[in-house]
Amino acid sequence: MSNHHVDFKEIKAIGNKKVFDYLRKVKAKMLPYVETENDSWSGYRPDRLRKMIENKS
Repeated sequence: MSNHHVDFKEIKAIGNKKVFDYLRKVKAKMLPYVETENDSWSGYRPDRLRKMIENKS
């Protein structure tokens, strides 16, 4: 995402109970878990990442 000048915050989930509890609350089934202003998803989704990059431009 850095290559496309998209700001992001990486949060380590392993060993972080607060993050783990949040992921359970939002029913995330896989990592990465991505939240944008208007959307969220879990799992590696290149199609959604591309769409996010296109919408930023």
